[in-house]
Amino acid sequence: ESARRALAWAVIEMKKRYAALAMNEEINGRIIVACDEIQELAQDEAIADMLSKLVRLGREVKVHCIIATQHPLLDIFGSTDTRRNLTGRIALKTEDYKSSEVAVGGSTPRADHLCGSGDCYVVTPGAVHRTQIAYITPDEMRMYNITRPTLEKFPDFEAEQVGTFLKESRAQWRCVDAGRPRVASLV
Repeated sequence: ESARRALAWAVIEMKKRYAALAMNEEINGRIIVACDEIQELAQDEAIADMLSKLVRLGREVKVHCIIATQHPLLDIFGSTDTRRNLTGRIALKTEDYKSSEVAVGGSTPRADHLCGSGDCYVVTPGAVHRTQIAYITPDEMRMYNITRPTLEKFPDFEAEQVGTFLKESRAQWRCVDAGRPRVASLV
């Protein structure tokens, strides 16, 4: 239930940012939505739908998703649109070839051949890098300036508030040309 409330809040914030963008208002700050153990959460249809909306539409208004799982399976990511929009990946050692395919987004490189202990592939569009992830101890984390969130509790989940995002908005496609190739963006 808390995951539903948190994701509903993020979708509503994304809708507010699209409304601000439509009024040519500046969007300040980023919202980072982090979901661990996605295979458990994505079994809930409402959660899968909200994650899909955030992944597909969030980047335009600075709402980003980090999705993690220990055993990646194709069916836990919902629609192909959701998987297609998860373009950046960090693949740690997987148990088998099928999980490796999901983690890296293709048949190569093979994450099931990694050494473990932070050995990983960073996969971005057009590039794959093998790297080592650093471990930060709790004492080191305390040295960073981390502030507490101002939101004490996520609001109650109400499906009507989240709704079908594109049908509710007055979104329109426009072409942006700033001396570069023309790019279509959702407003």
